[in-house]
Amino acid sequence: MIPFTLPYDDSSNSIVSRADTLNAPAGSMGHITVGLDGHLYEGSERIRFLGFNLGAVSNFPLSHEADDAAARMAKFGINIVRLHQMDFGWDPSERSIFGVDEDDSLELDEDSQERLWYLVEKLKEQGIYVHIDLLCSRRFWTADGLPTSIDTLSNHQKEVQRLALFDEDMIQLQKDYAEDLLSTKNPVTNLSLAEDPVVAFIGINNENSLLTIWQEGFSGNLSKPGAANPVEMPSEFALDLRSQWNDWLATQYASNYALKIAWKVDAAGSNLIQNGDFSNGYSGWDTYLLQGADADYNIASSPFGAAAEVDVTTSGPDIWSVQMRQELFSLDLDKGYILRFKARATEPRDIRVRMHNGDGRAKTLDTYITLDTDWHEFEFHLMPHDSDLGLYLCDMHAGASYYYTDVEVVARTLPSDQSLDNPNQPISMYSSRLSGNALKDWVRFLYYIESTYYEEMSDFLRNDLNCDALLVGSQVGHSVSSLMAELDVVDTHKYWNHPEFPPGYWNTVDWTVENESMVNDDEFELADEATFRVFGKPFIMSEYDHPAPSFYAGEAPIMAALMGALQGWDGIMYFKYAGEDQDGGWDKDHVDKWFQYAPHTTKMANMILASNLFRRGDLSELSQVDDIPSSAAQEQKFIFDKRPAPWGADFYGMPPENAFHYRVGVDLDENHQLYGTHPFPAVNANYIHSANGEFIWDRTQPNAGLITIDTERTKVLLGYTEDDVIEMNGLRIKTVREREWQIIGLTSQDEDPLPLNVSQKILLIANGKTENTNMGWTDTNYNSVSTSWGEAPTLVEQVHARISLEHQYPIRVWALDETGKKGEEICVGTDAEDRHVFMIGEGDPTIWYAIEAQVAQ
Repeated sequence: MIPFTLPYDDSSNSIVSRADTLNAPAGSMGHITVGLDGHLYEGSERIRFLGFNLGAVSNFPLSHEADDAAARMAKFGINIVRLHQMDFGWDPSERSIFGVDEDDSLELDEDSQERLWYLVEKLKEQGIYVHIDLLCSRRFWTADGLPTSIDTLSNHQKEVQRLALFDEDMIQLQKDYAEDLLSTKNPVTNLSLAEDPVVAFIGINNENSLLTIWQEGFSGNLSKPGAANPVEMPSEFALDLRSQWNDWLATQYASNYALKIAWKVDAAGSNLIQNGDFSNGYSGWDTYLLQGADADYNIASSPFGAAAEVDVTTSGPDIWSVQMRQELFSLDLDKGYILRFKARATEPRDIRVRMHNGDGRAKTLDTYITLDTDWHEFEFHLMPHDSDLGLYLCDMHAGASYYYTDVEVVARTLPSDQSLDNPNQPISMYSSRLSGNALKDWVRFLYYIESTYYEEMSDFLRNDLNCDALLVGSQVGHSVSSLMAELDVVDTHKYWNHPEFPPGYWNTVDWTVENESMVNDDEFELADEATFRVFGKPFIMSEYDHPAPSFYAGEAPIMAALMGALQGWDGIMYFKYAGEDQDGGWDKDHVDKWFQYAPHTTKMANMILASNLFRRGDLSELSQVDDIPSSAAQEQKFIFDKRPAPWGADFYGMPPENAFHYRVGVDLDENHQLYGTHPFPAVNANYIHSANGEFIWDRTQPNAGLITIDTERTKVLLGYTEDDVIEMNGLRIKTVREREWQIIGLTSQDEDPLPLNVSQKILLIANGKTENTNMGWTDTNYNSVSTSWGEAPTLVEQVHARISLEHQYPIRVWALDETGKKGEEICVGTDAEDRHVFMIGEGDPTIWYAIEAQVAQ
C-alpha cells in the first residue's frame, strides 16, 4: 500500500478539477424548478445534483475554512451541499444554530448565523446550491414553553421530534424557527435565505414519522426501533393525541351505530388453542428441539391442574433451539383476540412469546416476558395480521425448568368505553383493545396527522415566508411514498453496512462495520431505494454512504452514482463532508469517524468519476420502465400488517435485480397507465446488464463480483477481476493481481467533453483497498477498530495494470501528485492493434494519472 493523502485545502486547477462545469454563481438563472417531465431544471436546462452533507457543528465554519471547503468541493464536481442538523442539541457544549450551552431553542445565535451566511455565500460563488433542513435533531426544552416531561426525552433517538408532528405548540416553535432562519436578511447580500435562489431545497422534517414507529408495537414506543430501553409518550402528549383521535373519529362516523357497524363488534368465542390446559398431554402441540439443544418435555401438576414442564439442559445455538408451538388457522382479520396463559420457571428467566405467519413477516406479537418461581398470568391483546398464525413459546435457556398452563386465544368484545360519546377514546399507541377495522382507522388517522402537518408547514413556508425553494417532507422509508409525494420532491436515505452497536445506540467504542464490497451484495440493497421513487416527481437521495473503516468504502461515490444515472434520479448527497468535532474537522488528514469524505482519499478521488457518470450524464438512463402500482391505501395496509418499513421491491413482488435493468418506481396514478408497466419480467441475477451494454454486473463467480461501466466518455471497472483481461469498447485492461478488488476508471476531462478515443484530456483513477496507518483492527474480520483509528498518512492499495487504449492521436501519460499536478511521465507504446499501451502502478506512487492527446496544431 502507498501513502496518499489529498490536501484538505487544495482547489488548484489541474486535470482533476471539475470546477469549470459549475454554473457560478449558483442561482444566477433563478430558483431551481420542476419541469413537466418531473425532473429538476436550472433555467431551461436539466440539472442533476451531486453533493455532500454538512452535519451539526460543521455548518458553522470559520471564514477561512468556508473558503477552502467551498473551493475544494467545486474542484471535485460538487454542486450542492445539504446543511443538516444545524439544530442539533445532543451536546449543548458544541455550537449549533442556537449557540452554545443554551437551555432553550427560542433564539438563533448571532455568531452561528453569520458563519452560516458566510458559508452559503462561498458555496454560491463557486456554483454550489444548498439544501436546508429544518427539524432534524432539535433539543426542545421546558424553557421553550413545553411540559416538563419534554426534558426527559432524547432528541438523538427522535423521541422528541416525533411529538413535533402533532403537538400544536411544537409546530408553532418550528414555524418560529423557520421564520428566524429563512426570513432574516443577510446583511452582505441583502437577501434572506427564503429569497436567495441558491437555496434549492428546504427539508421540513428529517427521518421522522408516527406511521412507521407505530409498526414496532402498540406500546407507545417513541424510541428508535430496537432501542434497549424504549421510551413511551409522556402523558400530556398522549392526551393531546387522544383528543385529536376522538375529534377525527367524529368527522368519520355520524353515530355510535355507524361506528360499531364499521368496527364489527363480535362476541367472545371459544378457545382456539387445542389442549391449552395440557389435560391430554402434548396433544395439539409441537415440541421442537434444534440440533445441539437438549430438553425433556413432561407433564407436571400445578394449582390449576396439569401443566407443561420443559426441563432445558442444553440451550442450543439460537432462540429457536427449544420451543413449544401450535398453529392457529382461519383467524378473522377483522376481529381482535386475546392471548392468555399462566407460566413460571424454577429460576428467573426471560422467554420470548411470538405469533407470526410461516415466513415470519406478519408479526402479530414478538415480545419477552420475565418468569420467576411464582405463577403469573400473562395477557396480550392482539390483531392478527395474517389469517394463519403460529404461537411460539421459545428462547428457553439451560439451567431451569419452565411451566405453562391454561393457554387460550379467544375473540374479544369491544370495550364499553369505545364509542363516540366517550371523549377519552383510547389511542392505539397505548391500547390494542381495538378491532381490525378500528386499527385500520387508527392507521388512517396517523396518515391524516402527518398529511395535515406537512400541509400546514408547506403553506407557512410558501405563503407566509414566500419561500420559492422546492419543499421536501421526510424520507420515504421513514414515512411513505404517497405522503411524501404531496410535496415537491421525494427523498430517501441509504447506507451500506451501517455501523452496528451491540450494547445500544451510537457507541463509539463497541461497534462493527461489515468489511465487504457492495459488488458481492446478494440482496441488491440499492434496489429498495430505487423502488421508493415516485414517477412524475423529482427524486433525490439526500444521504448515502459506505462507512469507514471498510477497505472498500471508496466505492461509495460510484455505486450511488451508477444507480442514480441508470434510474434517472435528480440528486445524490453523500454523508458527510466534514466530521462532527467542535472545530468541524476541516483540516483532518485521515479518517477517524465512520462518515467522513473530506479526509478519505479514495472517496474523494472517485467523486470525479461519480460526477461525470451521474451529474454530467455519461451513463445513460435505462430505457424501459417497470413501474409498481401503489396507493395510499396499499401503504396503509403495509403499516396495518406491520410489514417492517422500508418496503422495497420484494414487498411489491418485484425481483430486486430488476432495478439494474429497468427504471423502477412507484406509480401512484389511480389508473396506473402513465408510465407503461411490465409484469416484472425475469432478469438474470448473476449477469445483469443494461439494454445498451453500458452497464454490466457480473456475479457469476462467488464472492468476486465485477461491475463494468462502458460509456463513450467514462469507463469504469469496479470489483474483482477473476479474468485478468477486461475488454471494453476501445479499452483493454490487463490486471496484474487476479481476484484482487480494485477500481480503475478513465473519464474525459475536456471543457466540452469528448468521447475517450478523441478526448484531449483524460483522467485515469486507479485505487484499491484503503485504510489509515497503524489502524488498530480488533479482530481478523477487520470489522472494527474501536477507538484505534490510527493516523496519517492514508494508505491506498496501488493498482498495477496494463492499459491498452484506442485513441485517434498520439498520447502522453503522467503520474499525478495529491493535487493533480504532473509528476513522472510514463512510457507509452503500441500493440499489434495500434492501441496505445502503458503500465500503471510501477512508477511514482499514485492513484491517478493524466492522459493527454498530442493533437497536431
